Amino acid sequence: MRTVAGRHNRHLAYLRRLGRRRVRQAEGVVLVEGPRLAGEVARAGLVPRLAVVCPDLLPPGGLPPALETWLEEAGVTLEVPPGLFGELAHTESPQGLLAVVDEPSRDPSSALETPRAPVLVLDRVRDPGNVGALVRSAHALGAAAVLTVPATGDPLGPKALRAAAGATFRIPVARPLPAPDLAGLLVGGGFRLVGADPRGALLPWEADLAGKVALVIGNETAGLDPAFGGAALIGIPMPGGAESLNAAAAGAVLLYEALRQRAGSGLAPTPERA
Repeated sequence: MRTVAGRHNRHLAYLRRLGRRRVRQAEGVVLVEGPRLAGEVARAGLVPRLAVVCPDLLPPGGLPPALETWLEEAGVTLEVPPGLFGELAHTESPQGLLAVVDEPSRDPSSALETPRAPVLVLDRVRDPGNVGALVRSAHALGAAAVLTVPATGDPLGPKALRAAAGATFRIPVARPLPAPDLAGLLVGGGFRLVGADPRGALLPWEADLAGKVALVIGNETAGLDPAFGGAALIGIPMPGGAESLNAAAAGAVLLYEALRQRAGSGLAPTPERA
């Protein structure tokens, strides 16, 4: 059941506070915006704590029946006018649905318990669009998990969630660990560290990416954290003359090469053409 809400509703005040990353992290929640992303979250089995709907901003025909059923499970569902919804939304063209759900499981150790190599490590990749694109590539190309260090863009933030197009709820995305702790966890778990670096001596197809490997994508300016200093470095050839690839493109190249090698060695299904 929906309740019409005004500007000073306490639940809307809570939603405004959730616009800050530290508040979302302290609450252990994720903001989900738009019917498409909400559909992915619903399929992942996450139930909304709170939802806000603006009928005037919903797509033609309204919400699909499955999402209407999902909203019925929410603790509270509020209905607001377009102007008020626009103040709460994090997109330029709001689509009339905003929900708060609990974070999916983010324990780094659990993400590595039954690994399907590779895992992807984001080392201070700051741009949330790149972070989301990397999560999307990791899911699409068969990675087991995405691990992060502090100062990496928030993979559960609104912009990264949009860039990931629902992949965040289909692959484990662990909470950040300091780089030394994460490197120790990986090496102790038998993972080989491989990093993308313009100075790398190895070409992607020369490196062994078929086994239990952690692909580390570093900061575009600073490179890899010294904690990952033992990583084998891969340089991606760029015959077109560009100075560099952005983090999302570099990560996709390495993830695809890892998939190609695993398919060739029988460790993964032969990739189907898109």
